[in-house]
Amino acid sequence: MPFTSDTANLYRIETTRKAVILTMLGGEEVRGNVFIHFSSYRPFELEDVSELFNSDSPFFPLELDNAEVILVAKERVAELAADRGEVPSDLPPRDQPSPTALLQVLLVGGEVRLGSIRLDAPPDRARVLDYLNALTSRFLTLYTSNEARLINRSLIDRVRPLD
Repeated sequence: MPFTSDTANLYRIETTRKAVILTMLGGEEVRGNVFIHFSSYRPFELEDVSELFNSDSPFFPLELDNAEVILVAKERVAELAADRGEVPSDLPPRDQPSPTALLQVLLVGGEVRLGSIRLDAPPDRARVLDYLNALTSRFLTLYTSNEARLINRSLIDRVRPLD
């Protein structure tokens, strides 16, 4: 059977571009678009940026401003910033809203990040320590007033709860 464009379209995976700003381990800032697929956790919804960065695959494609696509190693990403609306949640949906905690995160090298996290625990048993110790994802999502920052957990030196 000859290969046709119709055959190729049968196996095409629809994606949406989401703008991100990456900070690499060496301090370089890279701006571009990541490609988001439909979520495997929420039928008929697009995955969020945290799902992409916390998935098992070690590389992801990044489309630069000049339309060139490069492959980036997740391990080499120190943190990324996305519009707060682009990272709706790093937790599964629940009937009640998850409690939050305001944090000061000190990174290796001395940089400080302020923001809040969503604790995946009942409100009466939500502790930052328990959440951080149970976290298995590569990136911690820290919410600020206008963006969500995904911070590579291996670069977190200290965390100070502020509330």
